[in-house]
Amino acid sequence: MASILAGQGILRFAARYSTVAGLMIVGSGSQRGVECSEDHIPSIEMHWSHHGALRGFDAKAVRRGFQVYKEVCASCHSVNRLAFRNLVEYGAWTEEEAKAIAEEAEIMDGPNDEGEMFERPCKLSDSMPGPYANDEAARAANNGAL
Repeated sequence: MASILAGQGILRFAARYSTVAGLMIVGSGSQRGVECSEDHIPSIEMHWSHHGALRGFDAKAVRRGFQVYKEVCASCHSVNRLAFRNLVEYGAWTEEEAKAIAEEAEIMDGPNDEGEMFERPCKLSDSMPGPYANDEAARAANNGAL
């Protein structure tokens, strides 16, 4: 009996506060904006090509950053959440250039018809390989840190 009453109490609590949350969401979408004081000076629109963070990327900076990653950071760090196709998406490389970068790296694939694993050049759809074969190898090389 106590569990039924507790369940009903939880339902009443959820219904009450979901209604309040819904009203807050609806109320925040109203057309009333934040009212500024009379001495407020709005920012001037300059029509520059960079309108906020991540609006666009500087292709030369992306290329330099990737070069630094490959030459310095890749010896310890992985970007295995990025695929080679992302290089094209950022606009710093053409598809042919990204394919050439991908083919420089090799990835373990398989099994083949004989059931054996083999290495092959990476494709645009592959994730960028990390410096270590697995998490245990990474921990061993970095004194237990991952």
